[in-house]
Amino acid sequence: TRLGSASSSESLFFKNVYVDGDYLVLVLIDGTEVRISLKKEEPATLDDWVGNWKYDQQDIVITKSSDERCLINWYDQANAAYVQIPIDFVAETGEMTLSMPENRAIGGNYDSATGTGISYYLNLYTAAGSRVSPDPAQGTLIATFRLNEDKTAATATSADPENFYYFFARPYNWSTGKWGSSVFYMYCTDESKLVKTSGGQGESQNAKDWVGDWKSSYGTLSFSESGDKLVCHAVTSNFSDIPVEFSLNSDGTIQLVDTGYNGWFYTGGTADAPAYYYLYAYNGNDSVKISSGEVILKGTIAEDKGSITLTTGVPNATRILMYCGGVWGTKPQNWLATYNKVTE
Repeated sequence: TRLGSASSSESLFFKNVYVDGDYLVLVLIDGTEVRISLKKEEPATLDDWVGNWKYDQQDIVITKSSDERCLINWYDQANAAYVQIPIDFVAETGEMTLSMPENRAIGGNYDSATGTGISYYLNLYTAAGSRVSPDPAQGTLIATFRLNEDKTAATATSADPENFYYFFARPYNWSTGKWGSSVFYMYCTDESKLVKTSGGQGESQNAKDWVGDWKSSYGTLSFSESGDKLVCHAVTSNFSDIPVEFSLNSDGTIQLVDTGYNGWFYTGGTADAPAYYYLYAYNGNDSVKISSGEVILKGTIAEDKGSITLTTGVPNATRILMYCGGVWGTKPQNWLATYNKVTE
């Protein structure tokens, strides 16, 4: 409304205006206070992204893999494998950006030595359901993830709204040569919300917490990092030179999953004479059959990082024994136990 010329020295709108700390306070004529922050909003940090999140009904974990990158992790129950999407952190804005990974590959448990396991590939679709295939070599930007002010929720917005609408992971089974159904999806729209449920597992999914020697009455285990795996040696066993590889889960646990050979694992050797070992599951003196995809060994680490506990997902199994080349392993004869950290 046009008010015309003002002849009074009194404000028609404000009773008072003053600065209170980081806020500009406007007191209206009726006494209402309007507080405006003068503090510049700091961009989100890498640690703000690390944690447990939920998208729709899907539980995911975001872990820190470097100072410039995180991983979106979730578990495919049907295939007993973890899927991981790498996203880049932009420090200037506090945002995460998702680009098409090389060869569209985003995790799984594929074993190149045996040609078995599951690989996951990123698929990108339009709103009409048509597949989009950007060139991975170009690193095509797919979506930008932004945190809200209180860091409790994030939005994934499409980098190309006319073409990029949602993405999902699709598994490929190398053993059968067949594709499976999608196991994870996310829309790239302003309504697509990630909601934070708790704090995260820290850098590199706590891999370094596992590294070192651990001792129980059954023997001593030694863990070391090797790429995305944790390699375990039974240092007090007659098989101390055999590397037992555990996968590191997004919740900070580790696991060893049967790939379809009833506990039979490839360890090296030559093309003409490959080397294998077995992990046998027993209940008392009775052998228990191990099925493909079962978690033979799973490890959890105590909150104080001073001990680890190995359990099994094989039904009815009470002990796990190691066997190689016609010889039984010595300590640890039974892997299922709680091991304490060996300190100098």
